[in-house]
Amino acid sequence: MKKQILFVTEKWCDANPKLALTNNFHNLFNSFSNSRPDCTYSTIHLDESMMIYGRHIDQVLEGYCKTFNVDMVIYSLLGLSSANPSIETFRKIKNLNIYQCIMWPDTGSVWGVETIKQIGDSVNLNVLWDNPVSDYHNQSLPLLENTKSMWVPQDNEMFCDNRIKDIDVSFIGSDRYPERKVYIEYIKKHCETFVFSGGQREDKLSTKEYADLIKRSKIGINFAGNPGGFWQCKGRVYEIIASNSMLLESKNPSTEKILNNNEYVDFTSPKDLLSKIQYYLVNQDERIEIANRGYDRYIKNYSSQIFWDKIMKEAFDE
Repeated sequence: MKKQILFVTEKWCDANPKLALTNNFHNLFNSFSNSRPDCTYSTIHLDESMMIYGRHIDQVLEGYCKTFNVDMVIYSLLGLSSANPSIETFRKIKNLNIYQCIMWPDTGSVWGVETIKQIGDSVNLNVLWDNPVSDYHNQSLPLLENTKSMWVPQDNEMFCDNRIKDIDVSFIGSDRYPERKVYIEYIKKHCETFVFSGGQREDKLSTKEYADLIKRSKIGINFAGNPGGFWQCKGRVYEIIASNSMLLESKNPSTEKILNNNEYVDFTSPKDLLSKIQYYLVNQDERIEIANRGYDRYIKNYSSQIFWDKIMKEAFDE
């Protein structure tokens, strides 16, 4: 009999119906359905439940799980929002002998690590997507039980090897962080073929439009610094290498844990970034070799199939 999996997440980016659908549609739902056809999944959306139906998740989750014989609940929470399940609800689901897993795209100090501590053993597993690095994280993470660092699962139909590369270099994402803005303005000024788009928040891109720009880029740029003062290796890294584009990444210890130094290229300043863009656009063979190595690393180590096989083995000892 197929396992019954329930995803409990937000529906809209930032729980705002005026923005695009949450990234969980491709990071979680699509990557899961593509990887685990042996399971059946359903969804309950925290924001939709509150805004459209006037019901808090605490009021519906236990009954849903009993009615539909759910085997596993996978959560992605809404920051510090009151729409999240209460710890009491996590405990109720635990008492039903249902496996519970929380996915953590961001693990800052207040939101993330401290919340994991508060939830404690009320859930079975916490999965960190961002491999955070700071003195705080280095000291705190080893003390957290039922927690493991993995990576950001990708929809392998959305982000895949695309041989048509008609964009030289791009950064697709928000420029609202001061450091990013400095770099982006510098590259705009000195590189005529640079493509920048603000993604789903600023430019209201759909996931398909976003993925299309990533896949068409010979070089994709990422910035690993979090304004909270730590390093993260987040979704854009995997989206770029899954698309067989060359990753240009700010030098940081988080990405260095994920990729070897011949599988991407790092930069340390706006001038250094520009110099490397110019070099690798001219030296095409070298750029393609680096992109291929990054892509091979993704396929062998970070595909959604590997991600979900690990999660299901952890949950059901498959």
